[in-house]
Amino acid sequence: MAVGARTAGSCSVLVAVVATLLLVVAGCSAGNQQESSFTGPAPAGQAPLPESPPPDFAPQDDGVTEPDIVTTGSVRMTVADPIAAADQFVAATIEAGGRVQSRNDHSGTTNPSVDLTLRIPADKVDSVLADIDEMGVVESKSINADDVTAQRVDLDARIKALQTSVDRLLDLMSRATSTADLLAAETSLTERQAELDSIRAQRAALGDQIAYATISVDLASEPSVSRGGFMGAVHQGWRALVTVA
Repeated sequence: MAVGARTAGSCSVLVAVVATLLLVVAGCSAGNQQESSFTGPAPAGQAPLPESPPPDFAPQDDGVTEPDIVTTGSVRMTVADPIAAADQFVAATIEAGGRVQSRNDHSGTTNPSVDLTLRIPADKVDSVLADIDEMGVVESKSINADDVTAQRVDLDARIKALQTSVDRLLDLMSRATSTADLLAAETSLTERQAELDSIRAQRAALGDQIAYATISVDLASEPSVSRGGFMGAVHQGWRALVTVA
């Protein structure tokens, strides 16, 4: 009887100990969970934890560059005084930083006219041609833009490859041990250098076309479109009569 009571008492103590341990473990787990989920402000004197950046935070370089554009255009106008209008075009072009490539004045006829070829900085074409409507009647006007990025990239790559070849040939010539090797390297160097100079000239010309638009301007005192039919014949006959008189 005493042994049974002692056994029952021992079991009760064991159950109490196990229950106590379970409560302690549960309390620690809850404390850790609350501590890890705490998002409030950091205590005074302690620096706040840095926030984790989003997965796509790092910028990506897509390699997109500005295209290379060659701008060309033409303007045909009827003006009262073609010579004075041409002078205005030239002055506006030079003021914008451009230049006159060619100018042909035809002032010794009954219908004076001027032909201009202007090289205007590509980013200032619109400003130079902004006020042409006030100078006379615009018969036609066209501006074209051609993307030559692929051509420019190809020329740059060929220049780089040829320059590397030239440098290697120069190195071979400096280390040549025989006259035959020296002459062979010199011949190859002459060919590569000539090709390199040619492509560099092409690249320079393309760069000039990209930087400066080419605009052709035709100025005349009368419309360039001839009149047809009976009225056209009368007009031409009257002009001929006035010329003869």
